Amino acid sequence: MGIDDIKRYHRQSRDEQLHFEDKTGLRSAMIHFAIVYLREQGFRRLIA
Repeated sequence: MGIDDIKRYHRQSRDEQLHFEDKTGLRSAMIHFAIVYLREQGFRRLIA
């Protein structure tokens, strides 16, 4: 394995990791937002 191979592999794995984190991060953020939003709506209905 040459240095170019190592660089290429590192870049590829880093891009895949970033892509994976972006997808799961976005999904978990949306789920978190939905839970918080629904909880707030539920509390408002209980209060009102």
